[in-house]
Amino acid sequence: MKKKEILEVTEMLSTFIDAGAGAQELMKAITERNLHKNSNFIFVFHTLKAWIESDNPEVKLSKTEKAVLFTLLPYVGWNNQIELLQPTMQKLCGYKDRSYFSKVLNSLVRKNVLEKQSVGKQNYWFFNSLLVKKGNSKERKPYIKFELKD
Repeated sequence: MKKKEILEVTEMLSTFIDAGAGAQELMKAITERNLHKNSNFIFVFHTLKAWIESDNPEVKLSKTEKAVLFTLLPYVGWNNQIELLQPTMQKLCGYKDRSYFSKVLNSLVRKNVLEKQSVGKQNYWFFNSLLVKKGNSKERKPYIKFELKD
């Protein structure tokens, strides 16, 4: 996906999330606009949507957290690493306040959605490896079971 296409997807997802859309509406909007050519995006979206839209009382994500997660999805690499440095992630998500953005990321770490690895002064962010374990599909037994709202 080109940068412009990714920004369009991000903007569209944020709008849907703010409107309270469920995972099915989000996926339908992406496929209708033919914005789903990035296989990484589709793979992670399918495995992450159950977590984001779940009824699990232990994992309640705010709209801000949901918007950040969906914004970062296209940048997830083969090893579940978000292939952006934190300042770039912050700019992409539209936050000017670094401390607030750090609080959002650390909140996602506490909820076991993201994992943080520090090397020197640089932080590297990963999606929870059990959450996006490669091989999840409808035929195979998923690693995390959640009932979707929709």
